[in-house]
Amino acid sequence: MNKYLIALDMDGTLLNDKKKVPLLTKLYLKKLQKQGHYIVLASGRPPHALEKYYDYIGLTSPLISFNGCYVYNPKDPNFKVTKFEFPKDVIINIYHNLGPKHIKNMICEDLGHIYVNNITQENKDYLWIGDDIVHEGPTDEILNVNPMTVIFEAPGKVDEVAVINELNKYEGVNARFWRNTNFTEIY
Repeated sequence: MNKYLIALDMDGTLLNDKKKVPLLTKLYLKKLQKQGHYIVLASGRPPHALEKYYDYIGLTSPLISFNGCYVYNPKDPNFKVTKFEFPKDVIINIYHNLGPKHIKNMICEDLGHIYVNNITQENKDYLWIGDDIVHEGPTDEILNVNPMTVIFEAPGKVDEVAVINELNKYEGVNARFWRNTNFTEIY
């Protein structure tokens, strides 16, 4: 029998509207894993927001978190961790160059740390804050690491042309615009 890698996104895919893995889905995934298939959770969420689902399903495979910026295996200490980080100087330059005309709130994440200009109820709900240390203030003053994720909120409609023109200054840095929102994700 062929063995497959089955990668599952979380929100809108694996999880139901109550943010739960349905029991039948859990049982089916366990069956597939017993057959030798690799079941991998892949998400933009931080590791701690995935691990409870990982444990609930009973997985043993690697986890892909922060949209692929952090890949690790909580069950295998010998697994070679893969970590991608944005240079903080680039993020600070983007923050300065786009300025308040284009950035109302910038959110950066690293393992165990969240860097945010202004913490609001809306971004609290989005961020999956666990035991993370939250650093609040201007990005250029609080960001002291190379972050793995960068998302910013525009004060109104996103000026995609201005954002793309700024990001084109940095090799390999691109943007994903969240449709029908004023959020932009840098990747």
